[in-house]
Amino acid sequence: MEERFLFIKSKSKLHKINPLDILYIEGMDDYVSINLKNNTLKARMTMKHLPHQLNQEEFIRVHRSFIVPVKNIEAVGTKNIVVNETEIPLGKNYSGEVLKIFKKEA
Repeated sequence: MEERFLFIKSKSKLHKINPLDILYIEGMDDYVSINLKNNTLKARMTMKHLPHQLNQEEFIRVHRSFIVPVKNIEAVGTKNIVVNETEIPLGKNYSGEVLKIFKKEA
């Protein structure tokens, strides 16, 4: 299996990110916050650009402002999910797909 990396420009540096290190991604207007195991990167881009760079089978959009790796979802509630002990809102437009994938993984 070929290893794929993301290259994200943050603070005038180009960072090489292993998608396996991503805990979750949060969108904030024209910026995204990529929360990694070791640190957090803020980059000037929109959430619209990220799904094209991420493996669609490994990452899922759970809210208009959040993308998470499927493997990191610890629990699913009616209005939120838990990733690395962090509660992330679950958008009603995304909940059906999240539940379908979560049940399939279980």
